[in-house]
Amino acid sequence: AQHLFERAISLDSQFSLAHAGLSFTEFQNAFVGYATDVAQSQSAALAHAERAFELDQLDPIASLMLGRAKFLNGQIDQAQPWFERCAQLSPNNALAYYSQGLMGVMLGDVEQTPALSMQALSLSPIDPLQYAFLATRALGHLAQDDAALAADWAVRAANAPRAHHLIDVIAAVATQRSGDQEAAQFWSQSIRERAPNFESGHFFRSFPVHESWRDTFTDPLQALGFD
Repeated sequence: AQHLFERAISLDSQFSLAHAGLSFTEFQNAFVGYATDVAQSQSAALAHAERAFELDQLDPIASLMLGRAKFLNGQIDQAQPWFERCAQLSPNNALAYYSQGLMGVMLGDVEQTPALSMQALSLSPIDPLQYAFLATRALGHLAQDDAALAADWAVRAANAPRAHHLIDVIAAVATQRSGDQEAAQFWSQSIRERAPNFESGHFFRSFPVHESWRDTFTDPLQALGFD
């Protein structure tokens, strides 16, 4: 995909969506850990998102990617307005609502997170990022200290198509907190098989959850043997 977006830009340097697409691939490189140079991918994600917006300020995808790039670069408070702008430009954009819910987990305001994730799912029930919609609802319930509901949604997320190992981490944490040791061990083993070098710091780099519920994640991860 990254190669094809780069080819599109080489054919038409003014193609906003190609820059937005390239920003998304760089986001994934840094977020999931596909890239060896995370800082470079973070910088590239932001640069391409800014270029996409510069080329077409009314394209909702450009605003969406700019918000994601801001989040990726640790500018979480600056990310939320871009997701809101995306939803204003395109009220049926599922990713705009899911992203707002996810930012709530990072900013310390999860009251609307479950509803926003469900709004995203209702708009795009078989979205390629369906696992993220489900995991975001799980994160919201974890932050609200409802471990049983969190575990239910986290396991759904981890079983969804294309779910990566960080979703398994959420499932492991949620099932551990809910008291389902068998499930927690199952998802812990999945993490070790898919990402043998995983450490808890990797999770917090991708999901810098608000400090008020950071222990919600650190304690189960330590109990499962992840330092």
